[in-house]
Amino acid sequence: MSYGAFKAPTSVGIVDVGIANLGSIERILSEVADEVVVVKDGSQLDSLDRLVLPGVGAFPIAMKRLSAVGLVDDICEFAVRMKRPLLGICLGMQLLASVGEEHEVTEGLGLVAGRVRRFAEGDGVRVPHVGWNSVEIERRSEILQNVPNESDFYFVHSFVLDVDDPTNRIATSVNGERFTAAVQVENIVGVQFHPEKSSKIGRLVLSNFCEWNPC
Repeated sequence: MSYGAFKAPTSVGIVDVGIANLGSIERILSEVADEVVVVKDGSQLDSLDRLVLPGVGAFPIAMKRLSAVGLVDDICEFAVRMKRPLLGICLGMQLLASVGEEHEVTEGLGLVAGRVRRFAEGDGVRVPHVGWNSVEIERRSEILQNVPNESDFYFVHSFVLDVDDPTNRIATSVNGERFTAAVQVENIVGVQFHPEKSSKIGRLVLSNFCEWNPC
């Protein structure tokens, strides 16, 4: 396989180590990709064009589960050495970071330089941040192609990713403070919202990812 050449239809893997309910995202991806594979170990990655890392729950538990099945190094190799597209969703986006502060300081995948912290508390700030919220596009990306600025997406989270390099942030939203809603570092992208729960506009984001050729 040529690592630098991708085209739709394509094969997409969804990482499954028990940190997300895969039903919704698997169903939508099956509508926009030629093949969808649930990935439980690294041996499955070689035949895939791109990979989705979803997740809900706690950062340290998720990292321990990825480590336990040997997927930490495999995911990094997939994205860094092979240069294949990787999409992190919600907790999956946070796991791309250098480190997380949830419960205990925990190293992340280190694919996006930054730190994951809890929302700043304040008057009128609801934590967890749950529900529909508008997203402001800061930098155009093929992942957000044809997505109107200030479109509404569905969020469920208590922690946010602060990127070291602001140019890696491609979209933001507001919950008391302005926070990172989407990031991109070359072929690695992440969205804090749930595209699989965000109606047609979320489906468009997943479709863009399946057609994306970052190399």
